[in-house]
Amino acid sequence: MGQNGHINDLGTIICKHCGEVIDTVDTDNVITFYSSCKNDHCNELNSEVLFNDSEG
Repeated sequence: MGQNGHINDLGTIICKHCGEVIDTVDTDNVITFYSSCKNDHCNELNSEVLFNDSEG
């Protein structure tokens, strides 16, 4: 069973920094989404990426 309680979740949300599975989502196809988990180190890395992307 998926982390959010659904049996047939084909979508997976993975932390783009540490690779941890954050959650699963109900989708029609197998698909992977990337986001940041709530780990302090990953949040720090995500903040650095956002700051560097905004510098023109």
